[in-house]
Amino acid sequence: MRMPRRWLLSTGAVTLALALLIVATIVPAGLRLGVGAQPEDATLLRELAERLLTPPSPGPEGEVPTTELLPGRLPDAPALDLPVPPGGRLLGSVVRRFAPPGVVSVEAVYDAAGRGQDVAAFYDEELARRGYTPAPFGGPGRPTPGFQPTVTTIYRTFCPPGGAGFLSLTIFPRGERPVDVRARLEGTGPGPCGDGGKPGAPPPDRRFPPGLDRLPPLFAPEGVQVQPTGGGGGPNRFSSAAVALTD
Repeated sequence: MRMPRRWLLSTGAVTLALALLIVATIVPAGLRLGVGAQPEDATLLRELAERLLTPPSPGPEGEVPTTELLPGRLPDAPALDLPVPPGGRLLGSVVRRFAPPGVVSVEAVYDAAGRGQDVAAFYDEELARRGYTPAPFGGPGRPTPGFQPTVTTIYRTFCPPGGAGFLSLTIFPRGERPVDVRARLEGTGPGPCGDGGKPGAPPPDRRFPPGLDRLPPLFAPEGVQVQPTGGGGGPNRFSSAAVALTD
């Protein structure tokens, strides 16, 4: 039995109307077809970014942590004495204040020109001038002596001259784009610095046997893939071996 065309069209219109009604019912207000604040609303964008960067972890007495974004600049307090690398720029920083009051974390983001290894060498030198020392243990603050594997991201951890907290660097090469540099200063707690060494003096590296630190870190030139294969030695001799892959 064939149904009249007018009845079919009426049935289709009713079905479409019901579908639209169901969608309008289950989609929350403000999410319907992009209704709500506009993307160019800078105040809302900052509020959203700061909320997403704030951990939802209250303190023992209900204290709420806070986050402050500082585009294009570093905070006045706590001070983060970190220079901009040659040919680079400061994108900005973020200050996180945790409970109990006084626990502060500062993170800054930089662009840098050149190779990641050159950027790491620049900060090794500049931070040493400012009294920072490589972390003695508990972090990637000092490269392993000998041949270094070809890696994309470079990590450093330093102990500040004041003896409290630590400074970590993450250096991420991004191909043709500028190198991404993240510097994070934790203002309290020993962290990976522990109690090794006096402020401003190179602390002992507890990861390696005595004398191994005389073997310097060996990095491959650009375009060469290196895979360490081992090493060894004794009281008066240490060695490092690796395989290099070239074009």
